[in-house]
Amino acid sequence: MSGNPAWLHINAQTGELSGTPGRNDNGDFVITVTASNGKATNSVKVNNHAPQVAPVARQIVIINSSFSVPIIAKDSDSDSDSDSDSDSDTLTYRLINGPSWAKINPKTGVITGKGAVLGQHLLNVQVSDGKAVSSVAVVMDIVVNPTPVVTIPNTLTAQTRVLTPIDLLMVKFTFYKRSNNLIVHLFAFRKTNGFSY
Repeated sequence: MSGNPAWLHINAQTGELSGTPGRNDNGDFVITVTASNGKATNSVKVNNHAPQVAPVARQIVIINSSFSVPIIAKDSDSDSDSDSDSDSDTLTYRLINGPSWAKINPKTGVITGKGAVLGQHLLNVQVSDGKAVSSVAVVMDIVVNPTPVVTIPNTLTAQTRVLTPIDLLMVKFTFYKRSNNLIVHLFAFRKTNGFSY
């Protein structure tokens, strides 16, 4: 084996690679492993890159409302757009820090929850292919529901209606005399000549 960091070892009998990288051992490594049966040799290069994670836009959520934020990631060693690399390593998602009301699905990378506290909250998500990790930050702003704004136009249009006076108004009066005779008078008011009987 050549090109390997000091912390990486190979089992000469099984060919298994093992080791524990330190805090500062991040990066890309190209390792050449040579196998031999005493008659012929064969070499293979082992190269793994950290997953590619798309940046996440700032999220604005109304307080006490549900939200769903997908984390989009792809393994750098995969030739497809799926979440599995060429040697079948599956990506897993982990919420490193964030408010208690935010959870992440470790398989799909979707963050869900209900914004319970006003203000700005920072969430850090870690994506791993089992060999290397990448991280992405998610900023969530929890805000109050804005008061609806009523807009009044600068110009008001008045509607004019012309009222036509009544030409003839009939009023009926009924009088009772002591003689118990019924007398009915009809009064009419005309706009042209006033009262008439």
